[in-house]
Amino acid sequence: MPEHSIPASFNEHSIRNAKWLGKDFRLSIGECLYLQVRKSSKTWLVRRRIDGKVSVTTIEQHQKRSINY
Repeated sequence: MPEHSIPASFNEHSIRNAKWLGKDFRLSIGECLYLQVRKSSKTWLVRRRIDGKVSVTTIEQHQKRSINY
């Protein structure tokens, strides 16, 4: 799945406006946090390495979680 970086000045508005482009993709938001954009949903993911193996954990769907600081 392709990963796209978003500008450092991202905010809630720019993430809500991320649209499915005919193919699922992940927006990189920091070192290990991703927003996975699918046709039917947007989901927060944490990607990390444990004992040399990549582990991806789903947090929850975007509508339920805000990124406001």
